[in-house]
Amino acid sequence: MGRWRRRRRRGQVTYANQRVLVTGGLGFMGFNLVRALQAAGARVSILNRSWPPLTENPEADIGSVTFFKGDIRDPVVVDDAVRQCDLIFHLAGKSGPVASNASPLDDLDVNSRGTLTLLDGCRRLNPRVKVVFPSSRLVYGAAAKVPVSEEAPTVPLSVYGIHKLAAERYLLLYRHLYGLRPSILRITNPYGPFQRPEQNRYGIVNWFIHEALHGRTLTVYGEGSQLRDYIHIDDAVQAMLTAGLAPEADGKIYNVGSGH
Repeated sequence: MGRWRRRRRRGQVTYANQRVLVTGGLGFMGFNLVRALQAAGARVSILNRSWPPLTENPEADIGSVTFFKGDIRDPVVVDDAVRQCDLIFHLAGKSGPVASNASPLDDLDVNSRGTLTLLDGCRRLNPRVKVVFPSSRLVYGAAAKVPVSEEAPTVPLSVYGIHKLAAERYLLLYRHLYGLRPSILRITNPYGPFQRPEQNRYGIVNWFIHEALHGRTLTVYGEGSQLRDYIHIDDAVQAMLTAGLAPEADGKIYNVGSGH
């Protein structure tokens, strides 16, 4: 566990000429991360199942990248992607507790087997590579007290949370067995640009903005007393970028949120 509190001002993070792989680089979080890496001078590769445009002109938004088209569970594609990189941001996988509870075996296959496929490729071809993994607040389940520390019990209440926690354990095991260098960030609820408004179950802030712009009534479920920590995607990305450059973050777990 970690209590890393060092801050960097925006613009100080540089990835000049570093070879960086982003799995799931065309999702909401991945797309924002790739843009930031490009701005920081990285040589970016993306591993994604397809090239779905989040914008009308994705090339203009993220610049030139090396694209590995394939599934995170496919060892052939994964091996090609990991062998020549200095750093990996592992974002590929399925998202959300509701969908995971409805399709637990599918979630297991993608999120757990996919992570192991990546780690085994690293073990064989690039065993000292740094891997930054955005985990989730959902590994804690119903927290007994707020704010939640990294030492709080992990009692996930969804299939998604269980598989995120399993991925964390795989990363730390591969550090112990093979010298992999993981950094794990338990991120709260991100929102911001390039999040599709139809993903309202997992992006309520963007959904409310979308509905308000269309003049619709905002629906609050329950009594409206639920507490959630939301973080802008730029801040989540900044945390990932900083962890990627921090040797002291190797093998550590950090909570990442706004604190509000």
